[in-house]
Amino acid sequence: RVLLVIDQFEELFTIADDIARRQFLDALARAVSEPGSEITVLLSLRADYYDRPLLHPEFAKVFTPGVQNALPMTADELEAVVVGPAERGGIHIEPTLLAALVADAVDRPGTLPLLEFALTELFDQRSGAALTLDGYRALGGIRGVLSRSAEAIYGGLRRDEQAVAMQVFLHLVQLGIGTSESRRRLALADLTSLDLDPVALSAVLDAFGGRRLLSFDRDALTQQATVEVAHESLFREWDRLADWIDHHRAALQRYEALAAATDDWQRADKHADYLLAGTRLAEFETWIDDASVQINDRQREFLVAGLDRRRAEQDAERSRAETQRRLERRARARLVALGTVIVLAIGATGAAAWAGLFNQPPRVALLHSGVGSIDAMFEAGFDRAVSELGLVGGEMHYFELAGEGDRELRELAEGGAELVVIAGGVPDAEAIAHDFPETRFVSGSGPVNGVENVSYMQFADNQSSYLAGVAAALTSRTGTIGFVGGVDIPEIWTFHAGYEAGARSVNPGIEVLFEYLSAPPDFNGFGDAEGAEVAAGDMFSAGADVVFHAAGDAGVGIFEAATQRSTEDSQLWAIGVDSDQFETVLNIPGAIHPQAWRHHILTSVLKRVDMATHQVMQEYTEGTLPPGRIVFDLGSRAVDLSFSGGYINHLLGEIQDARNQINDGTVIVPCFPTERLEHRGELAEDYCWH
Repeated sequence: RVLLVIDQFEELFTIADDIARRQFLDALARAVSEPGSEITVLLSLRADYYDRPLLHPEFAKVFTPGVQNALPMTADELEAVVVGPAERGGIHIEPTLLAALVADAVDRPGTLPLLEFALTELFDQRSGAALTLDGYRALGGIRGVLSRSAEAIYGGLRRDEQAVAMQVFLHLVQLGIGTSESRRRLALADLTSLDLDPVALSAVLDAFGGRRLLSFDRDALTQQATVEVAHESLFREWDRLADWIDHHRAALQRYEALAAATDDWQRADKHADYLLAGTRLAEFETWIDDASVQINDRQREFLVAGLDRRRAEQDAERSRAETQRRLERRARARLVALGTVIVLAIGATGAAAWAGLFNQPPRVALLHSGVGSIDAMFEAGFDRAVSELGLVGGEMHYFELAGEGDRELRELAEGGAELVVIAGGVPDAEAIAHDFPETRFVSGSGPVNGVENVSYMQFADNQSSYLAGVAAALTSRTGTIGFVGGVDIPEIWTFHAGYEAGARSVNPGIEVLFEYLSAPPDFNGFGDAEGAEVAAGDMFSAGADVVFHAAGDAGVGIFEAATQRSTEDSQLWAIGVDSDQFETVLNIPGAIHPQAWRHHILTSVLKRVDMATHQVMQEYTEGTLPPGRIVFDLGSRAVDLSFSGGYINHLLGEIQDARNQINDGTVIVPCFPTERLEHRGELAEDYCWH
């Protein structure tokens, strides 16, 4: 058998991040609960942290049956722990000292670390082989020994070293939430990267380390040198340190928030989406040069990146405004010139002058139904491109009948539109493009047949759905999850396939229930919220606790089912699609109680058609827009996973690992779910490019 002893288990909840803590607890729970396990775990935990392991359901099952409470030591036990080791070391304990030590320590919570430190100090300062009461009193007794030692060290430092000492200890404290302050283990490199005099820092570390008030180690994984406070009692017993903490408590709270945000940014490969912005950035802006709790190089880099992005956005806005003013001045000048032409020119001569004066920017148009979140994103990307790129834009709408869309598209091309963006695959751009070779068409979907003046925006929905499957499997407590598709068509199979593959990459034995609300030629499933609620309800009844929908407007039915069927003991989750539905659900017309739904929207699979629309329009103005398929995948961030609501923040590491494996080609995400593989041969060319 193997006995694994874990001391100071509370540090798992004060030092480790959420991801590392969850992985460690999961590993421990598996290690001791697997059939035939030969591992026994013995851990020690501070009583004021007893509730923390209970928040992890799987670990709580193996933790609670084995709890043994270590009661406060009796006077006899205290006497034994003082006298026994001393006798074995040939040291005599004066009887009056023994009586004083026991009297000062018995029935007083939190004194054992102080007793340990007092005995160590007495041993170091002894004369001969005896520890005496006079020596104990000179140290200040059990309550004064730690504080006096720390204050004596501090008093022996130069003024500049004392300022450095304050920064060191402020960085080594973890503020308590309902508990006392605890120590923070810090990489020594994080201390040395502060804006502190290196000679003074070295003197402080040597002084407090030499008296065992700071302890040094090396991280087992990174092999980085670490430093931490040796006795958490120092936070209570050293009055000067307690005053520093109280005086800088607000700054420490903000510093911890900044440190957490910096860590998230670095775990996300420094992606811009994780940078601070707006009021949060303004709150920390002054910390770069002046902060009561100094920031290290990593945090400074994080803030500078946020400020650089804000500056770039401001420059872009000023450029856009200047472009707009320039266009307005040009338009006024053209009107004046037009008046002159009308007066002086006649017939064909006038028409030629008209055409020459109006050398306008490209005319662009958007063709869409104006219904749903996807069309709203097309419109947002289109409007932003028109505004930023100085285009002449007109918006057109078509309705349910494909013929009406065809007519609108043809009229736009005949009217002189040079670029037409079509939301969705209807109407069929290729059927009309042959008649208008000078017009560029960009379609949101459709089969690619190689027409030179038609481009297609195509999204790797299976890749973002794979990330959703990872999140679902890591969240599920039942080992059963669900998928609801709006219509049983290849465009929706890609969501199903990615979700299924992502979930099984985490838990190969997970059960994935699925249902499609309609099948061609019936496309009403995308609006069947009632049917979606019934389908999700059946899945929840069958044991699923996470259900992902790719069902358009019908998805609110899944949100309602998760909300209505959740209980205090069983939290049910839904995963949204296309837009960030934790945010956009608030804008759904006629929504019953979207605020309640938000408590059950775990995440959303994002399809940033606004970003894609802007990109293709920019490429068109630059003359670089290619014909055929334009792929938007995880690498482009036009497909992604939402972290709104904060429900999957603790899974960031696992999700980022999955993203990296897809981006570097280690994982190839399928485009057909297991239940539709029979169609792969006939449709692979159109739907398996991603």
